[in-house]
Amino acid sequence: MSALALALHRGVHDALAADAAVQAAGIAVCDHVPDHVAPPYLVLRPGTVRPWAGQLMRGAEITYSLHLWSAAAGRLEALRLMGLIGDCLKDGVAVIGGRLVLMFQELAEIRDDAGLIQAIMRYRALMEEEE
Repeated sequence: MSALALALHRGVHDALAADAAVQAAGIAVCDHVPDHVAPPYLVLRPGTVRPWAGQLMRGAEITYSLHLWSAAAGRLEALRLMGLIGDCLKDGVAVIGGRLVLMFQELAEIRDDAGLIQAIMRYRALMEEEE
């Protein structure tokens, strides 16, 4: 099932990195917290993978989170950037190595963290293995 999580991770990363609005906002899309990248940047974090199987198909329910870091004062920039990210992902993403059945945002939260604003968006996806 980790192959499905990897396929989803790549699809989300590639969609965000290629999105014109995300690029225009200057959001760096990363797999880890970067050392020398100024905010705003977005880090894709792994979540949970719950395998499931039926008589005809197998798949997984996958959660993952996106952590957006902003140096702007207040929460307005974080809210605006969260909107851009949500718009990019609202219709799902292209996935190679599985079939994305459903994907939706289930949580959004904004925190002050060591002088930066951290916005956390958690998504849930249902994936099927390719036949």
